[in-house]
Amino acid sequence: MDDSPIDFCSLEKELHGRIQAEERYWQQNDAKFRAVEQKVASYEEFRQIVMAAHLKPLDKTDKVQDSSGRYVIWNTVAGMKKPTDNTPNNLLKKNTNDSDDWKLPTTIGEFLKTWKYAKQIDRLKLLKKIELPRIQKLFDVDIPVGFLSDVFELYLFTEITKSDIPFVFGLLDVLSKSQRFNLNLKFLSSSEINIGRELFQKLNNDLQNWKEELAEKCTTEETLNEIRKKYEM
Repeated sequence: MDDSPIDFCSLEKELHGRIQAEERYWQQNDAKFRAVEQKVASYEEFRQIVMAAHLKPLDKTDKVQDSSGRYVIWNTVAGMKKPTDNTPNNLLKKNTNDSDDWKLPTTIGEFLKTWKYAKQIDRLKLLKKIELPRIQKLFDVDIPVGFLSDVFELYLFTEITKSDIPFVFGLLDVLSKSQRFNLNLKFLSSSEINIGRELFQKLNNDLQNWKEELAEKCTTEETLNEIRKKYEM
């Protein structure tokens, strides 16, 4: 019989290692099912989703180790004082309360700042003011996370007039031309997909109500079906 003392530190370390390995296994296993359900376009996409399964988003107060070995808050903005009324951010908030004061964004960052502070009822005005060619340029490469869902909800829960329908069609079509549009679709949640389907149903109903008038503006059931097919809804 071995009478050597038990190394509890070593046993505890081994136990933690096995627990972490078990957690990682199930995290990656769940990620594999999610990736298959999302129908990712390539094995590389599938692999990235699985390999990142254990990652969690950082909280604004979380700390990371810098090059000198010190632990500092990763989000330096979180530690800053709230902006005064004269800072650009608060001036932006004031301006976005009045659609006449909106400045046309030249970058996606500028657009998102204005979009964030705009009231739901004013977002349609904002998009129409920017106009479709500029929107297509802003979203040429990518669509920010959550924006498609915002668009779905905007037209689903905002009163739309007959004159708005062609613009809605145009906006959905423009967004579908973004280079990473198909990837954006894959990361929509089931609830966002359901909202999108409700949106297309509402558009179809509105189209039936104003069929003749909208046909004059090349806004037809055929056009809607083509757009719906792009959104896989």
